[in-house]
Amino acid sequence: MVWGGFPLNIKYYNFEEYLKEKHLDIFKNWFMTNITHNVENWKLTTDEVYDPTTYNLKEDITISEAKYYFGIGSTLSFDIYVSFSVSMIQEFSDLDYSKQFTTSRTFTFSLECELENGVQNLRIINVRRGRFERDSLARTTEVRLSDELVPIMTSEQVDYFAEIFLMEYYPDALFDEVSVPVVDIIKNSMRLEFYDSKLKTNIHGATFFEVTKGKIYNGDNELIDKTINEGTIIINRDVIENIGMYNNTAIHEAIHWFLHRKYFEMKKLLAPDDMKLVLSCNINEIDMPINNSSKNAKKWMEWQANRIAPHILMPTKTAYNVIQNIYDTIREEYPECRDASIMEKTIEAVSDFYGVSYSVAKIRAVELGFEQARGVYNYVDSIRIKPYSFPQGSLKANETYQISFSSFLNLLSGNVELAKLYIENKIIYCDGFVVKNSEQVRPFLQGNCLDETILNDVSKHCFKFISKRSVNTPADWINCLNFLCRTQGCNLEENICDLSDPKNQDIYETALAEISSDEEGILKSEKLSKDYAEFSSTLPASFGGTLKAHMDRRGYTEEKLEEQSWVSVRSISTYINDPNACPEIETVLALCIGLNLTLMFSLDLIKKAERNTSNLLRSVNYIHMELLTHYDDKNIVYWNLRLGKTKMKLIPSNAVAKKNMDF
Repeated sequence: MVWGGFPLNIKYYNFEEYLKEKHLDIFKNWFMTNITHNVENWKLTTDEVYDPTTYNLKEDITISEAKYYFGIGSTLSFDIYVSFSVSMIQEFSDLDYSKQFTTSRTFTFSLECELENGVQNLRIINVRRGRFERDSLARTTEVRLSDELVPIMTSEQVDYFAEIFLMEYYPDALFDEVSVPVVDIIKNSMRLEFYDSKLKTNIHGATFFEVTKGKIYNGDNELIDKTINEGTIIINRDVIENIGMYNNTAIHEAIHWFLHRKYFEMKKLLAPDDMKLVLSCNINEIDMPINNSSKNAKKWMEWQANRIAPHILMPTKTAYNVIQNIYDTIREEYPECRDASIMEKTIEAVSDFYGVSYSVAKIRAVELGFEQARGVYNYVDSIRIKPYSFPQGSLKANETYQISFSSFLNLLSGNVELAKLYIENKIIYCDGFVVKNSEQVRPFLQGNCLDETILNDVSKHCFKFISKRSVNTPADWINCLNFLCRTQGCNLEENICDLSDPKNQDIYETALAEISSDEEGILKSEKLSKDYAEFSSTLPASFGGTLKAHMDRRGYTEEKLEEQSWVSVRSISTYINDPNACPEIETVLALCIGLNLTLMFSLDLIKKAERNTSNLLRSVNYIHMELLTHYDDKNIVYWNLRLGKTKMKLIPSNAVAKKNMDF
């Protein structure tokens, strides 16, 4: 076991090495005290020396493979393998002769110590001959720690750790329907110092595991220099927006002290001159790490604190009754309200009761069996959509009815069947849903909004999608729904429309059977399907290669495309020849209309440009989509006249476009 993260000033590479240098006597003393009284038990006789008279313990004692177990406070419980090299002597007095034989024996030691400013009160709890697994001794209730003393925790154990925390510091929350007094727990039950102060702009909170110097706001709200003690939690007042964020961040830091203090104590022990022992928690979410390697230790700590905090603030054993009682009360108070609105009001009231964000209240409600909470407080393209309902059991854990506009574009670019329906106006994107545009539905469409009649059961008219999270940059995590102490914001989903799903198949077939009066749209969709089928398989994977292929198909030179798109020859040449070129969305759209590309080819080109410039699809809006779908045969002037009326950017966004449009 080699500790990662200690490139300099390493005193001991692992805990076993430390024990051998500092605490070898505890093993020697045990051996010399016990061996003569337990010869048979320890199996130290051999065929050569079957009745030893004396034993000599050699110096080459091996200590290896420590296995650690979770415990509250500073107590560290662990098993360790110790191999003793022993010289056994048998004397034959009648023959004035002695026989000597050297052998080794391995024992499993179970030990405990207090890991606080070094190893204190190291004590032997049990010893077994040979190598024994702890679980084989009916100690299966114990939770293992990694080699870096971070709990090895699964998603199924989140409640277990939350309940241990509450039992230690606020057991009332496990038996009574009460909110958790976060600051009181930190200051009085855990006896930690707690401050609202100033930290770096991307840091929400920090926990200090050693004494250091820093700046703290005093009672007069002045920022002063101060010695920050070990066992101090600081919340960044500059980034905390509401009580939900405040409580979640505070309990998040308290979990670090409760679960992860041993990690830092071990770090001080093995590498005392290493970096400052402060755990700062920034705005980035952490996925469950792949393994327990040293480089993942801090990722595990962040993931654990993120997951456990909501379960402490809203304990599983009591939160269900709180939510149900609030729901029943609101239902009685507002008998005319639709179900989704009742659930939305419930989430708001639960948020107030527990002092948590709407995100925490919603996700905990879903976890506790209130499936309809999935239909409230949803955000698409950073805008909260109306609450909606669906029959119980309609959605699996990874399914959703809502979809961002960029995800919808992605769907169309990879699904000819849906693209054809969209061009024929048989399905529409509306309010974050993809809805069949049938005679049955049209009376309930109000502009670009869905009527409550549809929202009362979106499963009847809206496609559902298999959803998976897609994050390209750390900044994408800001305000993510899954980071429960933050406000909600940007959509982070990629969506797949499984047309083999029986419900989706039903909606698809009814939309397909819808009679369309748009003869031009039908002819256009047939042309698109034919063109796309014949030509798409021959297109290169790169943006520049695809652009050149479309130019060749049209018979366009670079000069001709400049004339049609107002993108300069120099830029066109760069896009074709430089694989790292990064065009703006307005430039890509100008090239699409300059080449008169149909919808599928336009989306394909945008997606290929997106490999060089992230999130181009998110920049495509409804006006662009309308033009791509219905006006791909128009010229650049027509497009810019339409865009100018809506005060949108011209395409391309260069001086040529401004001059030609006389703006």
